[in-house]
Amino acid sequence: MSTKAEIHDQIETNLKPKKKKLEQEHTELLPKFQQAAFALPGAISKYNEPMVTLYRDTLQKGTEHFAVMLSKTDVLLDQLKELAKDEGVLDDFKEVEALTAELSELRRKFNKDYGIGKTLLDQANDALEKHKQDASDTTEEWAVMEAWLRTKLDRAKKQLTQMLAARDAAKKAVAARNQKALDDAAKLSSQVVDLSPTLDEIKKQFEGFCDKCEAKGLSKEQQEQLARDRKTFEGIVAEYSEIAAKLVSTDVEIEGLEIPGVDVKKAAALLKVPSSQEAKLKKALEAGSGILKALDALGKELTPNTTGKAMIAALKKAKLL
Repeated sequence: MSTKAEIHDQIETNLKPKKKKLEQEHTELLPKFQQAAFALPGAISKYNEPMVTLYRDTLQKGTEHFAVMLSKTDVLLDQLKELAKDEGVLDDFKEVEALTAELSELRRKFNKDYGIGKTLLDQANDALEKHKQDASDTTEEWAVMEAWLRTKLDRAKKQLTQMLAARDAAKKAVAARNQKALDDAAKLSSQVVDLSPTLDEIKKQFEGFCDKCEAKGLSKEQQEQLARDRKTFEGIVAEYSEIAAKLVSTDVEIEGLEIPGVDVKKAAALLKVPSSQEAKLKKALEAGSGILKALDALGKELTPNTTGKAMIAALKKAKLL
């Protein structure tokens, strides 16, 4: 049975920080989402297709983000529900009750914004469909589809390049024991892991296009052209699928990276740091990118004096760092 202190610790160190992060994300996202939501009806009434597309894309990103935040909130509520099953919750019921209410309200907000986004997206897509000019030439339609697919593929490749750069930065951060750099790399990874449009959306668009073309009663020459173009399109979609998988697997890899702790007692024994100075040694070893400077300062207090560079070399040689 969890004690009141254990339940309190779980709430304070795990659930509340995650709730706060969700609230911050919502605060940052909402102004742009609201701006697009308020401006969309005017763009639709003026038949301004470029602006409708802009607002539609902004709302799409926002709605997808609200869906993710809804999912994360549900996870927190499930974790809190598990805590509530413990008999120890009776000792800390008010805290669990308060956090449950706060998360429920947060979920209500996310669900409301998600619903608004889906409604507006339907309006935007209906307007774009209504105002869309059908290409008079089938060959031109195929060229437009290929250009669209290649544009999305190029964007996906750029995201993969960013993701791989984030992975390299994360590995370097671990090697340098730089927690801030590792956090920055993880943040970048989370920003580029999701493709827009999704793989399913790409496939749906592509398959719908092919069905539309085949339903037109194409001439023999057009059928042959479509068959050739379809192979090209399928190759693009397959590459898009590979990139989507690499983005996810690399994001998981980055999330799993962490800076290993240093055994301060062993380090102190190796460097001949007296027990009275162990606290300073511990602080220096946790200084991240400032470790060299911190060890330099400590080295001046030791007898005999030494340098941060020499201390780091000794620790690495002993495989403690």
